[in-house]
Amino acid sequence: MQRGDRILGHNICHGDFPIRKAIPGYWKPIITSILKLPEENIDFCGNIRVAISNEKSVKFWQDSWLSNKCLKDHYPSLYSLEKHKSFLVGRILQDAAGCAHVWDWKSAASLVTDITLVDQLQQRILNTDVNKRIVIESLEDTMKFSLVSLSRNTHRKVLPTDSSSFKFTWCKLVPLKVNLLAWRALHDRLPTRLALCRRNVSMPSTVCVLCREGQEDTVHLFTGGHFSDQVWQALASWCHIPGVFVFSVDDITNIHNFYAFAEQKAKAIYVIFLTGMWCIWIERNLATFNHRPPSLHRVISEIKALSFLWFSEFSGRPESAGNYQFSGVL
Repeated sequence: MQRGDRILGHNICHGDFPIRKAIPGYWKPIITSILKLPEENIDFCGNIRVAISNEKSVKFWQDSWLSNKCLKDHYPSLYSLEKHKSFLVGRILQDAAGCAHVWDWKSAASLVTDITLVDQLQQRILNTDVNKRIVIESLEDTMKFSLVSLSRNTHRKVLPTDSSSFKFTWCKLVPLKVNLLAWRALHDRLPTRLALCRRNVSMPSTVCVLCREGQEDTVHLFTGGHFSDQVWQALASWCHIPGVFVFSVDDITNIHNFYAFAEQKAKAIYVIFLTGMWCIWIERNLATFNHRPPSLHRVISEIKALSFLWFSEFSGRPESAGNYQFSGVL
């Protein structure tokens, strides 16, 4: 807060954001990114007003405190006549409370045509509740600002509606590393053999180490090989899902949306299939780096154990280990 007061107190740019290029740190790149949002038709700056809890640091004409636009932009003719363009909000609020503020204009004669604007400005200040001046408006229909509303609004305008970024739902019932793996697989950002080869990394072979049937890329590893196909069929049988066919990573991450499951069962199935992706990737790494022969039975057993453990732990449902039947869910 002290640093923010110090920035506002200097004679620097007072536009939508007070920023001083000489000050290092993370503030500059954040502001730079925000200022680029208008290129995507996102008026983020127009939804922010300066908090005037410290009225000694907010400028009356140059900061957006009364609305989402600076008063110098609302009343350019009055701003041009103002002698002291950098005076603070605190002074005029004090005077306006007693209706005793005296404006100091450059030329009273020039003010004749703008006298209506002066009355309008004075009335606007008097009718504004001080307690409601500290506002950061929402980018959605609600009146409360949140980072979620900013993120959703940005995604709707920046990313295409058919983007796979909208199709992946981050799951709270598995560790973060599992979510990250699935997200990277969905965007083809995993270091598979073929991907490394395309990046000029020397590889002895690009053949899939799990099935030895084709080149190892993301689609083949999780959906195109005989090994992964057997994994998904085994999990479908375990979850009592008939006729599961996956042709892409997107099919795996949306498997719980393809059928009319009850809410808890949909969550459990999502956990199981995300865990399946994780265990296939781990088996691939063990076969690649430890030269351990891949085992379908071992992978399926790991999936059942880990998915049961994570679902029980993160959902707060203490289940008995038994045969990992997700009692009352599957």
